[in-house]
Amino acid sequence: DPRVPLRVPDAHFPPSPLSPAPDGAMAEVRRLSYDKTLAVSPSARGSVGVSKSAANGDEGLTPMVPFFSLFRFYSFQDRAMLTVGAMFCMIGGASFPAINVAFGDLLDSSASLDNVKETTRNAVLFMIGLAFVLGGSLFFGFGLVAWAASRGAANVRRAYMRAMVAQDVSFFDDARAGELSAATSEKVQDVQNGTAKKLGELIQAVCTGIGGLAVGFYFSWKLTLVIMAGVPFLGGATFLLVKATTLLAQANPAYEKAGAVATESLAAVRVTSALNAQGPAAERYEAHLGEAERHATRNQWRISFANGGLFGTMFLMYAVGLWFGAYLIASSTNQAMRDHPPPAGLLDLKSLQWGLNAQQASPLCVDQKTGKAYTGDALLTCACSLDYTVLPTATRLNNPNCGCGYRAGGGDLGG
Repeated sequence: DPRVPLRVPDAHFPPSPLSPAPDGAMAEVRRLSYDKTLAVSPSARGSVGVSKSAANGDEGLTPMVPFFSLFRFYSFQDRAMLTVGAMFCMIGGASFPAINVAFGDLLDSSASLDNVKETTRNAVLFMIGLAFVLGGSLFFGFGLVAWAASRGAANVRRAYMRAMVAQDVSFFDDARAGELSAATSEKVQDVQNGTAKKLGELIQAVCTGIGGLAVGFYFSWKLTLVIMAGVPFLGGATFLLVKATTLLAQANPAYEKAGAVATESLAAVRVTSALNAQGPAAERYEAHLGEAERHATRNQWRISFANGGLFGTMFLMYAVGLWFGAYLIASSTNQAMRDHPPPAGLLDLKSLQWGLNAQQASPLCVDQKTGKAYTGDALLTCACSLDYTVLPTATRLNNPNCGCGYRAGGGDLGG
């Protein structure tokens, strides 16, 4: 009678590693459920959803496939498409740092007194041209890379099918229905995803980083080095975040043990009820769930600290960059005033040579936020930086050619 539990020797059933070995009634429940999960047939135990290498513990020893082996099934046309797409992704990635240059030119043009309309028009045209370059390069880059990846995935499926139909009939005796097709679909899709959008994003990100460093070192190598001092901390916080997220996403052994207890109890629910073993099974299930909760809590704390460290480091780098940038501006301004001092009487309204310049500088040199007029050294520095040749005056004024407004040969500031 299949309803009557069968007692069998312990030697026929290896102990389950998912829970501590009980005795008495629970031992009977464990043995019957463990045999049921293995589909009873000894010949099928090595083939029910598990390969022989995995059953022997060799699954984790599988060597990683080299990166360029992912493209072994690409044809010549596919590789040509991949190469051209990668080049477009490189152009798009290298063009991203130019956005900062475009915005900088636009801000400089709005703050300039010299032909604001023309300088603004040039900055806007530069941004429009950059938008076309970015749009076209990224469109063709990601499109060609994804197209080549889809064609490569189709070649992989064809090669897999040819290899499968060449196998002996005994090969299909150990495979369950739909197992081969499901595995093929999942694995090939992973290869296609990794060699399509993600590959394009990787190429773009690398070129963006290199281009950003190039732009930073070109405009101010000192400021770039100061900001890069925080990169190791940013990398450490990112590593901790990725590590904590990976640990959280991995299968929790405690959840597996709790699931095994539930499976054991429900698979032989009649035996469990007959032997009045619901209480011990529930206690074991609750114990494993408590361990899983502690595991998840620890990982969530790790993720929280890693996120805080990541964004804290990022904003700290912003703050240090802004502070050091202001320090460089102030230092360069003071150095320019020392190297090229203002002429005597520049702010004297009664001066015959600079009186008109002083009249124009007084209303222009004010704090834009508070509206208060500059005085002392601040007024002198501002008066030296103005371009008097473009001011609307009855007579054309000369530049004092001092401080930040100094030009070799005394030329106009707009030259």
